[in-house]
Amino acid sequence: MLNLIQFLPSTQDLSAAYLGTYSIPMVVLSVSAAIFGSFIAFLVSESIVHAKTFTRKFLWLMPGALALGGGVWTMHFVGMLALDLPCGISYEPTITLLSMIPGILASGVALWVVGHSRFNNLGLVFGGALMGSGIGLMHYSGIAAMRLDAVTYLSPTIFGISIFYSVLMSIFSLYAKVALYRKLPKMPNWSLSLTGAVLMGGAISGMHYIGMEAMYFFPASDPHENSRGISPTFVAVAVGTITTLLTALCLAMAFVGKYLETIEILESEASQRKSLMADLKFQKFALDEHAVVSITDVRGNITYVNDKFCALSGYAREELIGCNHRLLSSGTHPPEFFRELWQTIASGQSWHGEVMNLTKDGVPYWVKTSIVPFLNDAGRPFQYISIRTDITEQKQVPELKRLALHDALTGLPNRILLEDRLNLAVAQANRDNSSLAVLYLDLDKFKPINDSFGHDVGDAVLRKIAERLIESVRKTDTVARIGGDEFAIIMSPPVTPESCHDTAERILKALSEPILINTQICSVGASIGFSIFPRDTGADGAEKLFELADAAMYKMKMSSRTGISFVGGDTTSAGSLSAAS
Repeated sequence: MLNLIQFLPSTQDLSAAYLGTYSIPMVVLSVSAAIFGSFIAFLVSESIVHAKTFTRKFLWLMPGALALGGGVWTMHFVGMLALDLPCGISYEPTITLLSMIPGILASGVALWVVGHSRFNNLGLVFGGALMGSGIGLMHYSGIAAMRLDAVTYLSPTIFGISIFYSVLMSIFSLYAKVALYRKLPKMPNWSLSLTGAVLMGGAISGMHYIGMEAMYFFPASDPHENSRGISPTFVAVAVGTITTLLTALCLAMAFVGKYLETIEILESEASQRKSLMADLKFQKFALDEHAVVSITDVRGNITYVNDKFCALSGYAREELIGCNHRLLSSGTHPPEFFRELWQTIASGQSWHGEVMNLTKDGVPYWVKTSIVPFLNDAGRPFQYISIRTDITEQKQVPELKRLALHDALTGLPNRILLEDRLNLAVAQANRDNSSLAVLYLDLDKFKPINDSFGHDVGDAVLRKIAERLIESVRKTDTVARIGGDEFAIIMSPPVTPESCHDTAERILKALSEPILINTQICSVGASIGFSIFPRDTGADGAEKLFELADAAMYKMKMSSRTGISFVGGDTTSAGSLSAAS
């Protein structure tokens, strides 16, 4: 008869109920089917998490729902076939097939919850409750498909326990899967899925067998109603066939999903690679337009140079590739410089500094350089990229400025720098109401040195005189060479006529010492004139001060003596301060 669900009347005599037995192998098979279906479904759930679009998520959801729902359905009917009752049993085919639907739908919702990247505890409870309810609905739908030579009653208490157990265990199994995934992200997916599958299989199997325990079978008045259904043997064959087809369908859909996912990943990687290559091409173009670039192997052999490198160095690309960077060495830097450079980049660190190289024609040039090592998986450099900017002009500017303002032979300030410093000194003295002086010095007996020993010796004598002049004045004073054998000194405040005389005497004494150049002994004298600001110039400025000092020196020079003269001074009395000739 049709097995409509009805609860056990309180007046029913339980002693008349049939006693059933279970086939242990079939029970084990039923539990295994539940665990296997849950395992496949939980494996698929990870693909649902990582799918980027709704369509991809749905494609992964379908095989998962079929696997889990099919596992519930298979477990139920295998468990039913495991029960042996002393009465005839058959199954109504339509209800048997339709009973699969609640399990599949509930499984789909549960997997959507688990496979959603933003799941929360409330969602897990909802998904687990729906899954447990779906298991219960599927179970009792399957019971309704049974036709027995018996009347079936359900114990209300055990019936409620079975539904409660199914919901609770479903929630727990889903939570366990999610919790493990959160707390053990490095664990392999299969182990986390297996743990959740065992719990879900327990929920499915436990609900089934608790639900079977709620059932009481009593002899029927018409024992031949079940003949209108399909036999348990046919059900077994049908369940096996349908389970196999569902498994094949799940695998096929999973394969299609994996294929589409792989295609999507490859397309995404290709797009990213294309974008990256475009970015790299643009960056390379920008870098090549701005900088001098080269790449070398770990031995310093050149493997790549850009056009700017060739233009700056004067070498063709074919002349540089394969050659060592030592080809460009200027010899300016000491060995320690390059030893420190190589130690830095060989350790995997970048090096920054300034290097002077030589072009193919031997012309020196300066580059500001950054050398960046490329590291392999072991953390060791396998090539170096050098990025340089030409700073030759910047390097030349200070040198050109120095040459423009200093005497090339002695390194002393020249007339231009002297006049600039004198103007500043006068302006400062005016503000501070202080005084300063200019000493104008002309060498005597220098021309015979050039004529007798040559200009090389004469140049060496001038350099030695420059040294002695610097040693004879204060560090705050300025010594300048303003002509061939003429020098000038700015004496910074404070000055007095006496301090000017003392300084001039020190200079004459220093110059009176013989100068040994190679094997030649040279002696020179000097005529010195000085003027003091503002005593001698009044309100006039630096130009007047310089002219008066020059005039005082000329006055001494015209007296045919070597010594010191000052504005308004007596050259005769000054003659006693002559330098030895």
